[in-house]
Amino acid sequence: MRVTKAFANSREREKVKREYLPFYHQSRYALSMMKDVKKYHYINLAKAENRFTGLYSGERQTANEQQLGALIILQQIESAVFNEIDSPTEAIREVKRRISALSDLITSNKTINNLRTR
Repeated sequence: MRVTKAFANSREREKVKREYLPFYHQSRYALSMMKDVKKYHYINLAKAENRFTGLYSGERQTANEQQLGALIILQQIESAVFNEIDSPTEAIREVKRRISALSDLITSNKTINNLRTR
């Protein structure tokens, strides 16, 4: 029974990972189309994503469904920003600002929900 459940969980995780890839490529492609994009822009972007999702460098293969879901959302935000702003440095700053705002919103909602349940 445990083996069957493990395979079922693995299949569910693979569905999420397959959904994750198109948004990753869309985000990175939008960044790559900017003028004067440098390697450190990609590195800074990945660091911001990892910080938000609680992942360290090289841990994305082991990300759980919640972390992959967060990455999907972040990469959609990134794509929108990269299509709005021409400068890669300014675009990364705006992505970080929006990620921070999202984080504040999530943290704020957790606090409100905790107060309601008491």
